[in-house]
This record gives sequence, structure tokens and C-alpha cells, in this order.
Amino acid sequence: MDYIFEGLQPQRVLRNFWELSQVYSRRPDNTKGISDYLVQFGRNLGFEVYQDETTNVIIYKPATPGYENAPTCMLAAHMDMICATAPGVSHNFDIEPLHLLLDDDQDTVHADGTTLGADCGLGVAFILAVLESKDIPHPALEAVFTTNEETDMKGAWNLHYEKLKSSVILSTDATRLSLGGGGELEMELFMARKMIPARAGDVTASIAIGGLVGGHSGKNAFSERGNANTLLVRMLSDLEQKKQVPFRIVSFTGGDFTACAFARDAVCTISFPEKYTDMVSTAVKEWHDLYKSELAVPDPDVELTFRMENAPAAKTCDDETTRRFLDLMTILPDGLCSLHKYFEHKYESCVNVGVVEMPEDSFRIVVCIRSALAAKKYFQLDKIQRICRLLDVRLGVLHDLPQWQYNNAARVAQVIAPIYADMAPNVAQGTCEQGIFLMNMPGAEAAGVGPVVESPHSPNEKFSIRVMADDYARFLKVLAVMKDY
Repeated sequence: MDYIFEGLQPQRVLRNFWELSQVYSRRPDNTKGISDYLVQFGRNLGFEVYQDETTNVIIYKPATPGYENAPTCMLAAHMDMICATAPGVSHNFDIEPLHLLLDDDQDTVHADGTTLGADCGLGVAFILAVLESKDIPHPALEAVFTTNEETDMKGAWNLHYEKLKSSVILSTDATRLSLGGGGELEMELFMARKMIPARAGDVTASIAIGGLVGGHSGKNAFSERGNANTLLVRMLSDLEQKKQVPFRIVSFTGGDFTACAFARDAVCTISFPEKYTDMVSTAVKEWHDLYKSELAVPDPDVELTFRMENAPAAKTCDDETTRRFLDLMTILPDGLCSLHKYFEHKYESCVNVGVVEMPEDSFRIVVCIRSALAAKKYFQLDKIQRICRLLDVRLGVLHDLPQWQYNNAARVAQVIAPIYADMAPNVAQGTCEQGIFLMNMPGAEAAGVGPVVESPHSPNEKFSIRVMADDYARFLKVLAVMKDY
């Protein structure tokens, strides 16, 4: 694949980002390839490199002349990425490189039908550019590249902190200037389902929703984009409650593999008496028009479709299972729960019903809670636990990640604030590893100094080279002022 960034600046960053896109294995559960690439990158530069059993990598670079007395800085980024494709796109992220595209404006970068990997590949590229430079002033650096950040943050939990002596953590996974971020709790719900032979005379139809933008359930929470799972359930609930169509669910699936992203697609197959066909078809058309109106700004391409199946289903959920599933999906919290009290247009807590699957004899629903306040995170968990008790649903916590407590009084914030004088301090809208880092690095301080990435966790992910160049220039200034820390 031909290199697309020739002649564009900052060339070091763009070249490293390109090379990362050509390396296979950046799925959270398969990072050995990218980890080995980073190890070799550091060794080729003659630096000490450490790789642990979780495939985390630490590259040590000595201070440049004049910076020997500055505090050692940890440059943090994660090597894994969310691997999602647009509808109809087939891409094997284990063995195929990403196909990067540069728009005609010579500024906008995205991928062809897949996530871009700029979260956090662009932050990794920032760090690699500094590591290979011979003319950028900086303190002693510990470049830490973690794995599994996009799932359970296993890399951060299992990092060998005794290998680090940094007192300042500069994260390129959190945008400039972030001084705090939300915690996260992800859980899976299992609701048993009973399948029975379909009623005689029933017909079968599939109702699907798609065309949604999707995106990061935290960073894009305030935009209130559509969630395919909950949008489809709204329509089905109306079909059951108001139109009183006696349908039974045959199957329901929605979302990609992660609850950290809004579900862009969902499909439900239902079985019902043939005489209700026109009513169901009309209802789908009505809800399609309603969603087109409701989501005209955040999701203008939403489509709700109806298709009759050629043959009736052999088995369906029984009436009780169908009702319980709709009850559960209707009353589960989803979307914005509270707004941040100190930052305008930022969430304080939110919930995303991200994945619905049908393994064996149950429905599996994966839910992600994010909150800047631990108490509100656990309040949302309490709500969901009570719902599960009422509906006899089994709940298991997949991971519980601490928040990164906002601290604008930290010395690091004061030292680098002039570099970001034209913008107010920020809180990261994703869940960052800094909460875990700070638990394990007593006395350290953290700041987010990374690039802006739009619509991460979706095939619409992109970044502006112009904006990125400004972010990178500020990042270099941050390293330079560490001399005065």
C-alpha cells in the first residue's frame, strides 16, 4: 500500500502512525505483534526495553543535556484498538493492515470501512516520534505502552510498577489538557430464555436498524447518538403495548463486541399471526419516520427496515420470555444520567447497553457504566442489580475501573497550563488508565496531553492533520517545560 502522507507535517508522527497501521494484531486479546514491534523499535534506537508477560512494553530514554535534574516522565499510551467495521465490510484485523485514506482536503485522515486506530495509535506515534528524535529536549523518559486498555485494562493492572520511577505521568490517550476522567464498570446480564415450537399459522419477519454513527460511549455521550439496541426495543415495546400484536421473539442481536461503543446495528426476528402483517409493516414505517426526525442531527442516516422471511420460524421464545426481555431492555438505564457540575457539555455519569447476544439458552446483555464520581457509578450499578433481582436475571461484573480524580491544583497542571492558555482545563470523556497508574505510583501526578480524535470506537473515526500538528507542537512544549518543574 502506497504511503499517503508524503510531504505533510509533522512527518515523524505521520510516518510512525502509518507504520503502526501496517502492523497486524492490535485487537485487545491479540497484541503480541504490535508489542514485539514496539520492543524492536526501542532496541533499534539502542534504548533499554522491558516487555512483560502481559505484553506491556517500557522503553527508557535518557534525559537530553540540561534536563538531568528534571523529573522522570512517564509517557503513557495503549497499543490496542477497537476493531470495528462498517456494515458490509469484511476485514481481518489479525492479518490485514488498515487501509488509511486522506481526503481531498489533504487534512482529514480516516480508514476505509474500519476503525482508524488513532485511539490510541496516534498517541503512540507521538511518543515514538520523540523517542527517535535527536533534537527534541526532554527529561528522562519512561515510554509505557499498555495492552487491553479497550477492555479490562489488564495491561495497566499488571504493569510492573517497580520498573518505573516517574513522578509525572503524561498520557497521550487523554486529550489536551485533561486533569481527570471517569471510572468505568462493565457487566454482563444473563436472562434465561425458553424456546418452544412456533405457533401454527404464524409468519416470521425481521426488523433491523442501522445507519447509526456509533462512537465512544463516553466521549460522544453528550451528543446523545442513537443506540441501535434501545431504539429497536422502543419500537418493539410499542408493537406489544399499544398495538397489541401478539408476537414472539425468535432472535435479537445488536452491537459490536464492546459495550464501550454505541450499538450501530441491531436486528430482531419475530413471529406473529399472519393477520398482523400489515400492522407490523406500517408500525416499522412509522417508527422509521419518527427516528429520522428525532435523530436528524446526531444520526441522519438511521434506517429501520422490515423484511418478511421466506419460511416461518421453527422455534420462538415463549410469551413469558418475550415479555421479560422487553421489560429488561426497556427499563435498563441507557444514555446520559447526569451532567458534570464543573465542566459544561461533559457527562458526569452515563450508561450504555452496548451488546445483545443469544448464547445457548439465554440472552446476554453487556452494559457499560461511566462516571466521574464513584458513588454515582455504584448507584447505577445498584439500579441494575435491583432490576435484575426483580426479573430473575443473573449479573456478573466484568471489570470495575477507578476514576481519575480531577486535580487542577497539581504541580504538573500549573507548570504546563501556559501552553494551553487558550483553552480551559478538561476532564477526559473516556475511561483512562491514569486512575490505575496513580493508585500504584504514590506521589505521582498526571495530565492528558494527547491529540484530538473524532468518533473513536466507530468506522467514522478520524483526525485532522492540522489539529494534530498543533497538539503535537504543544506536547513537545510540555516536555520542554519539564526542566522548570
